[in-house]
Amino acid sequence: MLSFGSAEFYVIAAVIAAAIVALAAIPSRRGAAVLTTYPGTIIDEDTLQQPAIDVEVDPDLRLIITRRGIDSVAADGAVSLAVTTIGFDLTIEERITPGKGRPQPCSAMFILTGFGAERYHIQYRNSNLGLLAAFSLPVRDGVKINRPLR
Repeated sequence: MLSFGSAEFYVIAAVIAAAIVALAAIPSRRGAAVLTTYPGTIIDEDTLQQPAIDVEVDPDLRLIITRRGIDSVAADGAVSLAVTTIGFDLTIEERITPGKGRPQPCSAMFILTGFGAERYHIQYRNSNLGLLAAFSLPVRDGVKINRPLR
């Protein structure tokens, strides 16, 4: 019979405690990664703005993202987003195709679809320019967020 003062009792208790800690440390399943690309609509600007993104949630729970302060796209260039979704984590990689003409200041607008009324953790980045913004976004009608890209 085990008593509270025996060494066997404390060895068994330590093993059980270690098993509980090990189970708590196992990461949760995040699900499969889904990659979606979205084309952007170029909006000509008169002056160059600071690099930033505006995110707005419309009544259909679509994300309307406006990227401001783009200075490396000509009239025949393009801007697109590669969005990797894993659960409620979004990694948005901006891709810029400069085009052949003279670059001019512009913004780009994107409409992202397929979101539920949840809180998403978003990382928006342009690796080529070294720009990044990270934030949480509650997907609810009328939510608006502005973040500088640094």
